[in-house]
Amino acid sequence: MQVQTWKMREIYLKGFGICVREAQPKAVMTSYNLLNGTHTAENRGLIMGILRAEYGYQGIVMTDWVTPMTGDAPTKTGSIRLFICAPVSWR
Repeated sequence: MQVQTWKMREIYLKGFGICVREAQPKAVMTSYNLLNGTHTAENRGLIMGILRAEYGYQGIVMTDWVTPMTGDAPTKTGSIRLFICAPVSWR
């Protein structure tokens, strides 16, 4: 899915940001889908930039059960704290 930055912030992230700021959940899970060609679990700008820096989120960010990770991007960026591993038969 290709999403322009202003659309992402005004349509998709606005409600999420309010929830995160007000509730300060202990954990959030990334989605399975691609966002502008990158899995959300590997999107440093989304996790470290928006979620952590802008929203002040301090809890755990985890992958969903079947996100195919491409390389070691999440570990290099420090964006994911919990990797959920599913059996190969689930993928």
